[in-house]
Parts: sequence; structure tokens; C-alpha cells
Amino acid sequence: MESSISRRRRVDIALVSLLLLAAAAAAAVDAATITMVNRCSYTVWPGALPGGGVRLDPGQSWSISQQKKQLTMANTRVVVVLLLAVVSSADAATITVVNRCRYTVWPGALPGGGVRLDPGQSWTLNVAAGTKAARIWPRTGCTFDGAGHGRCLTGDCRNALSCAVSGAPPTTLAEYTLGTAGGDATDYFDLSLIDGFNVPMSFQPTSNAARCGRRRGPSCGVDITAQCPPELKVAGGCDSACGKFGGDVYCCRGKYEHECPPTKYSKFFKDKCPDAYSYAKDDRSSIFTCPAGTNYQIIMCP
Repeated sequence: MESSISRRRRVDIALVSLLLLAAAAAAAVDAATITMVNRCSYTVWPGALPGGGVRLDPGQSWSISQQKKQLTMANTRVVVVLLLAVVSSADAATITVVNRCRYTVWPGALPGGGVRLDPGQSWTLNVAAGTKAARIWPRTGCTFDGAGHGRCLTGDCRNALSCAVSGAPPTTLAEYTLGTAGGDATDYFDLSLIDGFNVPMSFQPTSNAARCGRRRGPSCGVDITAQCPPELKVAGGCDSACGKFGGDVYCCRGKYEHECPPTKYSKFFKDKCPDAYSYAKDDRSSIFTCPAGTNYQIIMCP
């Protein structure tokens, strides 16, 4: 199996070739705008001569405008796309996160990092086939400086805009594991309220829906924070009983590890959002499946 280092080297070689082609095209036109787009599932820092360099998180782009040189054509736009090497591309997934809330959210993703999304904006992640135990969550009440350092009221990931660790509860979670054609050819995905709730969400297939287990994905469109029991209410969200009180019965630990009945708090969450995990053993009604290669859309405030 090809190593990740070898794949990255092939990406570098492909990028150099694309830049050379872009430079050749720019020499033949009156002016050129070169746009670099990061469609990798990780952050890249493209450099350019002339142009300098910037940081590009997944889905971000950078445009460079070159002035007139020795030219015969006009208004040419050259797009340089940073592509992850085409490994298992037929089974990879595109996950688009859309903010339909009336307020700004800062989604975090593992893998993927994190971005700011104002109302109406979206963020596209290209996720490799075989990715396991991945998650995307909304963050609210965030403030970051120009270097991406700051903090969030809910979902904070160690004071970073681009997350390398999971968000602090309470936060609504979208979780997924992608299949592969050569192995388990099934994607598994869900919404989870095990870590509490902060923003309504839905997680829907945008392709292959007719071949998915229930022909749809989970949705939790209720503002649970507004209805949260007083003992679970925290700033910006509604905590879980496990997060708030701890204990074996709420956290499904100890003698409750295998046989863990629902509590009045997990029943509260399940009543508000029947599609979502309400506690750790809420498996039967909460796991959704689609064939590997399906694309998805996660909507904040559906």
C-alpha cells in the first residue's frame, strides 16, 4: 500500500507541473489571475514567486493577479487546484458544511481543522476513503486573532481556529466513518447529543440517497437549549447528564457498561431529536448508512 509520504510527494510533483503550466499560460496573455484552491483534507501553505505565500485551510483559496508582460491575449483566468493524490478517489466523500443559522458559527472538524462561517456561507471538506471516527461540530461565541488563536463559548478546541483536538462539550456532533471499495463498502454516520447540544444540525446524503439504508440521514432541528432542564443549562448550550453529573448510570460505565438503560435526561434529548444519539448505548435508532462514495451535507440550523 502506498504510504502517505509517497502520496504527498506525488501531490507536490503534480502541483509543480500545474504551476509551470500556469506560468506558461500567463506569459501568453495580457493579464492573468491565478487562483490556488486547497481541496486537500489538510492545511497547506502555498508559496509563489512572485506573490509570496499564505496559509490555506481545506476549502480555502488564494488569488494572485499578474500584470502585463509581453502579451497577445487578454482576460485569461488560470486556476491551479491543489489536489489530493487520486487514491481511492472513487470512494472519497465531499462533505459540505452550510451555516443557515442567523448567527456566525465556527465549525470544527477532525480531520479538517476549522473555519468561520457567517450566515449563508459554506465550507467543503474532501475526505479520504477509509477515514474512521471522524467528527464535525459547531462552535459558538468565538473570538480569534489574525494568527487563529482565541477561544469559543461552546465547542472550543484548545483555543485554536483550526482544530487538532475535539471540541469541549456541550456541543452537537456529526460523526462518520467512511467505507472503502476494497473493504467495508459502507459509510456509517450519525448525529450525537452524548456531549450535549449547542446548535441544531442535520446530516444528509446528497448523492446515492436511494441506496442509503433509510434513504436519508439524521436531523435535529429543535433548539434544545431553549427547552433545556435548568440543572443541565450552561452558557450557550445544554449539557448532557454524563457531562454535568458524571456517574456510572449516566455515563454507561462500571456495571452499566454493557446494559445501560435510558435515564430521564437521555429520554428528554431523544424526545426532542429522535434521530440522534441521546446516550452512549442508543445505537439501534441512531446509526445511518450509505454506500461508500456518497457525498454529504451538514446544515447548521436546518
